[in-house]
Amino acid sequence: MIKNYFRKIKHFFVYNSIVKEFDKRLMSISQEEKKMQDDFFKKIINIHHDFSSPTWGRFVSRFKYHAKRRFDLRNFLRWDFIGWSMFVGSVNENCLNLLLKDGYYDTLWSKLLKKEEFGGSFADNSCDYDGNTVNHLHQFCLWMSNTGKKITDFDCIIEVGGGYGNFCRLVRKAGFSGNYLIYDLPEFLELQKYYLSHVGLDVKSLKDLSETDINHGVNILFSKSNLIDVELNKFKCGKILLVASWSLSEMPLSEREEFLRVFNNFSGCLIGFQPLFDNVDNLNYFKSDKLMIESSSKMIIESDFLAGDYYYFG
Repeated sequence: MIKNYFRKIKHFFVYNSIVKEFDKRLMSISQEEKKMQDDFFKKIINIHHDFSSPTWGRFVSRFKYHAKRRFDLRNFLRWDFIGWSMFVGSVNENCLNLLLKDGYYDTLWSKLLKKEEFGGSFADNSCDYDGNTVNHLHQFCLWMSNTGKKITDFDCIIEVGGGYGNFCRLVRKAGFSGNYLIYDLPEFLELQKYYLSHVGLDVKSLKDLSETDINHGVNILFSKSNLIDVELNKFKCGKILLVASWSLSEMPLSEREEFLRVFNNFSGCLIGFQPLFDNVDNLNYFKSDKLMIESSSKMIIESDFLAGDYYYFG
């Protein structure tokens, strides 16, 4: 717990120094964008719910602070709590080198590494790559090499804790055409909707879904409040890949059980986790196979990205 806390504190200060070094000036905001941002901020401010995780309660409080003061959304990747909670920032050279040397570099990683500057990415003219994208693709690459699987082997992806939507963007760019479901706190669902719509991807809430959407592969956002409304057979899920980068491991055990009562037939998993979070022993949790992943290639390996953390692949 203490080790995890100090690691986040260190990342917070490193992140803030990077923000100052790479401050990004923005063009004048259009009236259309201003209205979109105003609507976004009103939604964030008016969302109210209880938090069983004190850590994420603090992150959301910080989110509301930014919303009330109308920080420019076009630079949201430079907001302090985003960097602190999602490891946005400078490129990890070890992660990047793995991708550059991997056998799929020419056919896959070279295309996906192309920087997406929307959101105020740190990938400016002096840097060819975006740090968070490198981190995501590094996990993606390790999962493929350790399991022998590809993202297109699955019919449906369910991501727990979708960050700002970057992994969804990358998976779509990699050729995944099935339904992609993101389960998250309502405030972050709004951020994902904003980001994904600005990078050319359509998103839907459960109530807005049509049969046509489902048949053609859609990005679906939902939270704990409408978990009961999810019907897996409706989404033509078939083989499901569970994605959870340091997110499922940060949920209280009671909320994990609620989630698994609905989603419990995964064919694969790509999970990153810390061994201890809010006094929950995650290493024992994942070793005991609570997720019941239907895969013959399940494994827990030490993370080469965050010392002391782990990956659960299957």
